Amino acid sequence: MAAIILTKGNFKNEVYQDGGAILVEFWSPGHPVCRMLHPIVEQLFDENETQVKLGRINIDEEDALSFLFDIQELPTFILFKDCGILKRLEGAVPKDDILQLLELAE
Repeated sequence: MAAIILTKGNFKNEVYQDGGAILVEFWSPGHPVCRMLHPIVEQLFDENETQVKLGRINIDEEDALSFLFDIQELPTFILFKDCGILKRLEGAVPKDDILQLLELAE
């Protein structure tokens, strides 16, 4: 599954108006933990048949969104479902924790 690149311009439509579940990853290309977890997250989505979408926000380009969600640590994963936040994970989290987010959304 290809990630949706989220911006200030499409965030509302992709996250809130769709109403389904989306895991949003706030990341930075220069951050070592983000670079480490990036392929792991993609692998989880490829290996699991899930209805959850994956969205990515590059905080270097979308500082307004990172401010809005008070991003203090990278990466930060926020699971949205039915127009609300279900759960949030921050930092170098294990693969199993990310998988649990996907299962929580089903």
